Amino acid sequence: MSQYLNFFIRTGENQYQQIANYSRNHVIYRAFDSAPYEQIKRLTESKIVNAIGELKAAKDAYQKTMRDNDEQVAIQYRLCSKDEFFDVYGQIQQTNKELRQNVEECNNGILELQFIQRMTRTPNDAVIYFGVEIYDPEDEDII
Repeated sequence: MSQYLNFFIRTGENQYQQIANYSRNHVIYRAFDSAPYEQIKRLTESKIVNAIGELKAAKDAYQKTMRDNDEQVAIQYRLCSKDEFFDVYGQIQQTNKELRQNVEECNNGILELQFIQRMTRTPNDAVIYFGVEIYDPEDEDII
């Protein structure tokens, strides 16, 4: 069973509404690796900025790897036989396809986190909490 990172907005005393959840294999879950388990913690500006920064760094790394792979295609073209080249080319294309999906996931994660970040700013001033494997938090669950 997969664990979920949950985000909640405080709607009143001892009342919280879930606004987002992410499974363990989602990029946002990985960016919040220090989320409390079965408790909630207030989302700070620095935490969300750091998480956005992690996703941007991951996206940049994926894009660099794709560029490096593209350079390998040019090198392999000069070094390999035709059959070997097409094998290598197919492998590189498959890898780049997966990397493009990773870049898209990072882009979507960045947009989602920026939306949550805007909720915490004026004029909304929402109080957002996050935690892993907690679904109906109460005030006593805050750390």
